[in-house]
Amino acid sequence: MTTRATIMPDLYQPHGEVGTKVWLLLPLRLYVGVHFFLAGIGKVGREMLTKPAETLGAMLQQSVDAADYPYGFYRAFYHGVIDPNIALFAFLVVFGELFVGLAIATGTLTRWACVAGIFMMLNFSLAFNKPLAVPDNTTSFAVIMLVLLLTNAGRAYGVDHFLRGKVAPWIA
Repeated sequence: MTTRATIMPDLYQPHGEVGTKVWLLLPLRLYVGVHFFLAGIGKVGREMLTKPAETLGAMLQQSVDAADYPYGFYRAFYHGVIDPNIALFAFLVVFGELFVGLAIATGTLTRWACVAGIFMMLNFSLAFNKPLAVPDNTTSFAVIMLVLLLTNAGRAYGVDHFLRGKVAPWIA
C-alpha cells in the first residue's frame, strides 16, 4: 500500500523526487525571470506602451531595412506580417516579457515559459541582426532558458513542484 508520504514529495526537499539537484539552478532561474520582468516593466513605464507601434516599428524598420541586413526571409516576414500588425506585436513583446519573466521567476509552467522566452530571443536576434554565435545577452539568455527547460528547474522552490502529479506531465 502506498502512503501519502511516498506520493507527495517532501516539502523540506524542494526538488522532491528529482534525482538531480535542480535547486542549484535556482539563481539562474531567478536571474532570467527577474531580468525579463524588469525589461517588461521598463517598457510599460516608457513610451513603448503609450506609443508602442511607433517605437517598436521605428526600431525594427531601421534594423531590417539596413543595407547590410543578412536575413532576407525575416525582412519579408517583417514587411508582410509584423509591420501591418505592429500594435499587436508591441503588445506581445511587452506583456510577453512580463509573463515569461514572472513565470520563470516563480517557477510556474517553467518549461512553457522557457520555450516562449527562447522564441522571443530568437526573434530579437533575427530582428536586430545579432549573430547567434556571438556572446551576447540574447544568446546567453536563450542558452540559460534552454538549460532551465531541459532540467525542469521550476520544480525547485517553484510552483511546478506543487503541480507535479496534479496536471499532465507535459504541462509542468
